[in-house]
Amino acid sequence: MVERRPRMTSRESRRSRVQSPAGAPTEADASRWISVGKAEILGAMLGDKRRFAIRRRYEVKCGKDQSRYLRGSLEISLGNDLNWGRYLSRLLNNVYGISGSIYRSKREWILEVSSMRVVLDLSKYFSLEWKAKTWRVPKVFFQAPAEIRGALLRGYFDAEGYVQVSPRRIEIHASNRDGLSDTRTLLGLLGISSKIYTMRTGRSWKLHIPAGSLPKFKTSVGFSIARKQRALETIVRPALADS
Repeated sequence: MVERRPRMTSRESRRSRVQSPAGAPTEADASRWISVGKAEILGAMLGDKRRFAIRRRYEVKCGKDQSRYLRGSLEISLGNDLNWGRYLSRLLNNVYGISGSIYRSKREWILEVSSMRVVLDLSKYFSLEWKAKTWRVPKVFFQAPAEIRGALLRGYFDAEGYVQVSPRRIEIHASNRDGLSDTRTLLGLLGISSKIYTMRTGRSWKLHIPAGSLPKFKTSVGFSIARKQRALETIVRPALADS
C-alpha cells in the first residue's frame, strides 16, 4: 500500500518554505536557515532513519541507461504510527514542496522521499555517514533559538522517546552515549533537567527526564505523535499538582 500526499497550495508553500544557503551552515546562521519544520525532520532522522544516501540509478528508462545519474534517497521508519508519517510528509511539503510517499513493509510503515535536492540539503546537517553508535547533534543547534532546539528534540523524542505513566517519566534508550549527552545538553538549554544512566550490559544508556521536568518538557518540546502527547498530558497533571 502506497499513500501519496497532496501538495499544499502555492500560497501556503511560499509562506512556509525555507531555503538553505549554499554550502554547510555555520553556527552564526543557524537561526536564519533552519526552519522549525526542517529541525523536526532532522530530529526524526536521528531516531528512526532507515536510509539516507545518494545512489546511482541502475535502471533503463525509455531505452536509455540511467546509471550515470544519481538519486537521493531518504526513508524514515514510522513503526505503526501512520499519522506521524502523514505529519512528517506535510512538514516535508512545507519545507521542500515534496511530500514523499508512505508504504507498508512487512512490519511497519515507511516514509520514503526520492529527491537529490532534499538529501543534499539535509546532508548539510545530517551526515551521509551517520551511524547509530556515533552520531552527534549538529553544532548549529546549540546556537539556534529555543523554538528550533525544541523542534529537533520533538522529532527525536517522537522517534525514540518512551512515556511511562508510573512512575512518571520520559526515557530514551540508545547505544550512543555521546549522542544522548548532546541531547541532554539541548534539554538543559531549554531548562529541562535530565540524567543519563548506564544500562546493566554496559553497552547502552538511557536518558531519563524526571516528573519535575515534565511540565517544562510539555511546553518547550512535546510530541507530534498523538498517543505520546496524550500520555504526556496525563502524567503532567499530577506533576503540576505536586509543584
